[in-house]
Formats: sequence, C-alpha cells, structure tokens
Amino acid sequence: MTFILTEASVKIQQPKAKKVIINLILKWEKIISLFFDYSDECYNKLLSLDSIQNDEYCPLLLASKLVSIVIVLQSCLQKIPQISAIIEKKSTHCLSLGSIIIETVMYFIVVHNSYVQGSLLVFYLDNYIYIIQNTFIIYLILKYNKRIKS
Repeated sequence: MTFILTEASVKIQQPKAKKVIINLILKWEKIISLFFDYSDECYNKLLSLDSIQNDEYCPLLLASKLVSIVIVLQSCLQKIPQISAIIEKKSTHCLSLGSIIIETVMYFIVVHNSYVQGSLLVFYLDNYIYIIQNTFIIYLILKYNKRIKS
C-alpha cells in the first residue's frame, strides 16, 4: 500500500509544522544563536521553511556546525581521565608544568584569534573548555609538588 500526498494535505500540514518549528526556535533562540549567525542565510531558510533540500551550501554548513557540537561535547571529557588519575594517585609524576602552560597559552591564542575574526562560539568553545581543564591540572601540579598550600 502506498501513501500519496496530495497538494491539499501538504497545505494543511505545513502551517502546523511551521508554527511548531517557529515556536521551538523562539524558545531555544539562545542555543540556536550558538549555531547560526542571525545574518546567516541558512538560519533564515530554516525560519521560513524554504526548500533547504535543494541548497548545496546549507546542509554542509549545518553538518559542519553539528560536527563542532560533537567536538565541544567530546572536549568536556578529554582530560577527565588524566585529572582523575592525578587526584587518585595524588601525584603529578611525568607531567611537565611547562608543557601544560604552553598548551594553555596556545588555547588562549586560538580563542583570541577566533573572537577577533568573529567566529561563532560553537567553533572554538572546546578551547575554552580545555583552558579550564588545563588550569585545574596546573593547580594540581602545583599542589602535589608542594608549590602551593591547599
């Protein structure tokens, strides 16, 4: 059995779907603003439900932004095993304070350059997360090497 959509049934369903999508977008506007620049053509197409399927640029841009989200989520977990091992063993043996500081400075440079270029936050948010994690690792190195008092 095949189901055939008629033009009338599409017209009936489209306003409901459009209202639902617009309501969701308005509710989640701050989160969506991380992924779309308001001047972004794809964002406007999403709001107006224009045919995004015939566009070659928008699906690639959306895929790029989704990959960025996955990278940000992954970065939240990147250094957790290292931090938990340091806390568990109460030792920072084989960790170089200098290399962690250089890595953190490098992340600051990337964040600064991305901000100056006007990139969307989602494209460099992982670097902020790495800065926070590295700062905590630097604290642990200094604490367990008795350079600071706890």
